[in-house]
Amino acid sequence: MKVRYSQLTDDEKKIVCNGCGTKLTYKIIPDLFFEADCNQHDFYYKRGGDAFDRMEADVMFYAHMLKSINDKYAHWYQKIFAFSIATVYFIVVRVLGIFAFRWGKYRPLSKIIKKI
Repeated sequence: MKVRYSQLTDDEKKIVCNGCGTKLTYKIIPDLFFEADCNQHDFYYKRGGDAFDRMEADVMFYAHMLKSINDKYAHWYQKIFAFSIATVYFIVVRVLGIFAFRWGKYRPLSKIIKKI
């Protein structure tokens, strides 16, 4: 069964998510405006799946970042700056995310939240 991010408790989200970046890069990639969006993206990458699931996770990530920008900022110059950052983040996950995504069968929640 395909578990969804919305099914996680707050405690489970704290275990699974670390903001923007991978386990190795989260300290150098700033969360800036998109920590919640990055957390949801982390979950879908850890849940895994096939190429369609990865594309879906990345497109949802970009759409959520754009919604965050629209919700948080009123001035056009703020939106342009944030949009630029979101676009870079999207391009980076599309290019380099292939190494972080869990390929194969969907992982159950018990495996996703297991601390390694």
